[in-house]
Amino acid sequence: FSEATGSVIAVTGAIDLVADSEKCYVIRNGKPEMGAITGTGCQLSGMMTAFLCANAEQPLEAAAAAVCEIGFEHLKEGEGNSTYRNRIIDAIYHMDGNTLEERAKYELR
Repeated sequence: FSEATGSVIAVTGAIDLVADSEKCYVIRNGKPEMGAITGTGCQLSGMMTAFLCANAEQPLEAAAAAVCEIGFEHLKEGEGNSTYRNRIIDAIYHMDGNTLEERAKYELR
């Protein structure tokens, strides 16, 4: 589909896949709890747009970076899905290249 449309494809779930016609990032940062949080899809759409605009020459890498969620590791015992949403937003706010590279769990196939 990517080759036919000239697009980058992102499929999110237990394991996220972000691919173009030649390569696929297999990303393992997602958590099942994300499905219980209203707005994570909207957050991903906004992140994807921002990353693609900032890195138009590397659309596959930009899309893959947007999918790498790292907010879950900051949750404390007793915090729930409302706090998780805020942790995701905070993780995005503090994101830089080094943080992404250190914490993103992915492989390129």
